[in-house]
Amino acid sequence: MEFCVGTCAKIDSVGLARRAEDLGASHFGVGEGPLLFSDPYQYLALASQQTSSIKLVPG
Repeated sequence: MEFCVGTCAKIDSVGLARRAEDLGASHFGVGEGPLLFSDPYQYLALASQQTSSIKLVPG
């Protein structure tokens, strides 16, 4: 079964992607809010260093 976990891009919570992978999520999505949150592509770049198999997607 595939399921996605999502969050808003906050650099200080980049460990959520690793946690989602550990729990068996197949995808991890990151939303953006230019005035409130970090750049989603920077967040995904950091998350890619901490994960190995989960699919990382911008939302």
